Amino acid sequence: MDNQLNRDEIVRRMSAIRTSLDGEVGGIVMNARHLTDWKYYVRAYPWVSTLATVAIGFLAVPAKAKPAEITIPPSNLPGGSKSETKVTAPVAAAASGGILGTLASLASSYALKMAMNYASQRFTKQWMANPGASSEPAMNPPRQTVRS
Repeated sequence: MDNQLNRDEIVRRMSAIRTSLDGEVGGIVMNARHLTDWKYYVRAYPWVSTLATVAIGFLAVPAKAKPAEITIPPSNLPGGSKSETKVTAPVAAAASGGILGTLASLASSYALKMAMNYASQRFTKQWMANPGASSEPAMNPPRQTVRS
């Protein structure tokens, strides 16, 4: 009899745990969604979000190239000068447009691929609807006979 009470008590506790577990898991999922939403942090911490955005922008923009300073020893100078000469070399223009140029390149490449895909789908759809029709004119059109 004591074992039966123990068993019933364990079953009752397990049922209570399962019931409360469903609510806890749902709360954990909602909390995880809430914590991974970036809008929550922008609303809760606007100054920190602004500073983080500025820092990311500062790190993302490449620094200006500094002109190279070249020192020429006196033995290489014409005229027998006794002091070293420092020359500043001009900086060559950068080949890339930075992050914005890269993003623009990626976007235009993606748009071109999408346009080609769309045109291919339209052509295939039209061709499948009329497989016997040719877009080229017939070389020898059939003659029509006139019966009198």
